[in-house]
Amino acid sequence: MDEQQPVFMRDANNVYSTAKFIVAQKIKIIDANGVHFLATLDKFYKRTAKRDKQYALAFLNEPNIVTGGRINCEITKRWYVD
Repeated sequence: MDEQQPVFMRDANNVYSTAKFIVAQKIKIIDANGVHFLATLDKFYKRTAKRDKQYALAFLNEPNIVTGGRINCEITKRWYVD
């Protein structure tokens, strides 16, 4: 784990921002008797000046990243972080 990396970036497959939150998605494929599902644990981090700066720096060199790019999954669990 990279200690320099923002907490919301660690172990996430997808990170995006909304008006009030920076959201980290940890997505995995579940196999239930041959039927496959996408499942995600979404962590909603309340936006702060520090987190906004970290988010901007994390994607500074990624000009093709679209903010708000949620990956839809069949199973979703949400977790909110102040």
